[in-house]
Amino acid sequence: MKFECTDITPRITQLRMDVLPQCKTNCFVIHGRKASYIIDTGFGSHTAQIISRLLHPEQERFIINTHFHWDHWWGNDFIEGAKVVQHHSCKELTEKYRDEMYNKYRNYAQGELSAGKVDITFTSRLELNGEILLFHSPGHTEDGISVSGTIDITVSRKLKSIKIDSTPDKIM
Repeated sequence: MKFECTDITPRITQLRMDVLPQCKTNCFVIHGRKASYIIDTGFGSHTAQIISRLLHPEQERFIINTHFHWDHWWGNDFIEGAKVVQHHSCKELTEKYRDEMYNKYRNYAQGELSAGKVDITFTSRLELNGEILLFHSPGHTEDGISVSGTIDITVSRKLKSIKIDSTPDKIM
């Protein structure tokens, strides 16, 4: 399996994984002033170990799961001290389909698998430390969320970069 870390900006690191056939998976670490924000944790404890090396040890840690699919949360339990944040329907769908996902996709696991713990849920929007704004944005899945922030955030989508201002309605 191939893992590649790239600094997107001085505050954002992308972990790109070549685990699934013909489909790359991405996780991001956003280094805020008050906390580190992990966007999805990938395929299990090995992915979480790589992510953990990118974190500042003295900062608070939040794992933000963008939706309920297994390749976004199987590493959640393995990042020490992190609080897991999800949309409330992400939690419900994860609980509903957990066993099915374990059975169907276990062969893609990278180490041990998370039980799917969740510490914080929200309905429409949630602000974390005045740095990150999460908001419900169904798309790929009905429980999908987007991440915006007051710090410099760049999200890579197929050869294009989108810079997102501090509010979700201001895309530059």
